[in-house]
Amino acid sequence: MSKKEKETKTKKAEKKETKPKATKAKKAEKKETKRKTTAKPKTEKAAEPKPRDKPENTIFVGNKPAMTYCLAVITCFNEKKAKEVKICARGRAISSAVDVAELTRNRFLPDLKVKKITTSTEQVVRREGGGVANVSAIEIILSK
Repeated sequence: MSKKEKETKTKKAEKKETKPKATKAKKAEKKETKRKTTAKPKTEKAAEPKPRDKPENTIFVGNKPAMTYCLAVITCFNEKKAKEVKICARGRAISSAVDVAELTRNRFLPDLKVKKITTSTEQVVRREGGGVANVSAIEIILSK
């Protein structure tokens, strides 16, 4: 053993001896403060909304570029081995959803067929001012 190693061992031993040991009263006090901070007040649990489960093969089109959604559709067909993919959109994004379906079909996967197109109207609560607004929606199902 070298001289430096002996010195470091003796220094560690001295540090251990010089540390003041906590008394039982201090330990109990620490435990109580921990309990107080971690203890949650018991109140009735409000019905928490469940996180929405996104269906495996559904692409929700929004305001990103259409090619982003095309890539998502292609990924579903190639990596997830999906037989069909549903493209959904509401309001102003409907035209983008149609573009995504057509781009994917014509440029990338020409063997795809449009299985079904569904249009509907959904009632949505407005953010400002309250009330209900009617919003158009579309679902395009592409299949191999």
